[in-house]
Amino acid sequence: MIGPLVSVAILVLGGFSRHQGPADPGIIYPDSSVPVFDNGRTAHTNYVFWVGTPQQHHDSPDLISPEPFGPQRTVTPSGYYPADIRAAYHLPSLAGAKAIAIVDAYHTPTALNDFNVFSKQFGLPVETSTTATATKNNVFQVVNPTNAKLTTNTSWGQEATLDIEWAHAIAPNAKIYLVEAATNSTDDLYAAVKLAAGLPGVAEVSMSWGSPEFPTEYAYDSTFVQKGVVFIASSGDTGAPEYPAAGVNVVGVGGTSLTMSKGAFVSETPWGSSGGGPSAYTKLPAFQSAFSSIFKYRGGPDISCVADPKTAVAVYFSGSSSGPGWTTLGGTSVSCQIFAGMVNAAASWQTSSAAELTKIYAGLGGADFRSIKITASNLLWRDPGHPTVTKGWNYITGVGTPLGLHGL
Repeated sequence: MIGPLVSVAILVLGGFSRHQGPADPGIIYPDSSVPVFDNGRTAHTNYVFWVGTPQQHHDSPDLISPEPFGPQRTVTPSGYYPADIRAAYHLPSLAGAKAIAIVDAYHTPTALNDFNVFSKQFGLPVETSTTATATKNNVFQVVNPTNAKLTTNTSWGQEATLDIEWAHAIAPNAKIYLVEAATNSTDDLYAAVKLAAGLPGVAEVSMSWGSPEFPTEYAYDSTFVQKGVVFIASSGDTGAPEYPAAGVNVVGVGGTSLTMSKGAFVSETPWGSSGGGPSAYTKLPAFQSAFSSIFKYRGGPDISCVADPKTAVAVYFSGSSSGPGWTTLGGTSVSCQIFAGMVNAAASWQTSSAAELTKIYAGLGGADFRSIKITASNLLWRDPGHPTVTKGWNYITGVGTPLGLHGL
């Protein structure tokens, strides 16, 4: 089985704590993205950023401020644009229908503004209502499950902003709900998931957060069952499996490193920090029955998209103490939302996550997925007994990355 998670180093600079990645000290984990081993009582975000000079498809614009303790902010967008990601994965520019519900913790007061700034920049539909919570909103709506005044959290706010912008970027014609759980306790988040699944028109519920696996996680599997809804979660940014992505009723999305040049695809490789490996507690599900002679526990992730913070995407967030501005963010939070948009854009409207997973695995090794080449040494620590698993699937990128929408 997998080895123990390597702890991240904590730096305190100017009163701001940041956490360096175990495998690459250039990867910085904000406070909210550091895993806590508390038997699944709380969840952490899955976005990270890079403190070096990231690979940029677009010219790096002038900085608003150096901001050495957080992701750097710029006057105009840098990193990959929606058009870049659509080109990399052969996606249509105008797609999407019904609705995607994104579940995050705490309140993000700038969500509507930032959603519209991002949308205007990239020619996407904007929400014309000035009331974020109005039920008649056609493009974007904030939902507060408890109808109470929620506290704010900057790191979770940045997560939520990333999430709503990039699900919208891939499925611009789908309504985006941001469902705000009261806190990052899993009790609150799972309650928000249940509410999200029942909102009008919702076809996908997307969760860019998770917890280190815990022995009783299977007791929560029923949270992710709703007829006509596919549940999608990020696989994590520390290499180890997480729940709910490791659950039997959730599509787990891992991460890759994507290289583009002048808007054209160049290469895609595994992102080593992408969460994955055999689950410690979830038995092998029916959709992975092809692996039954190899291992007995659920393997993850199921599929992947770009997540490496060195090949990050553009995000607009005005909730930072350094002021508004564009930034570039990575992590499996990015890949999770890109994939949620893809599933929506595919419009196959599967009856459940299990049905979606069955379709994905039916295409294993086929033309609908870009198989990501990987070496056995990169996988060995995740499962020493089965470093390569099977042709077309591995413990970092799953079946690979989608090429078009036919496999979804």
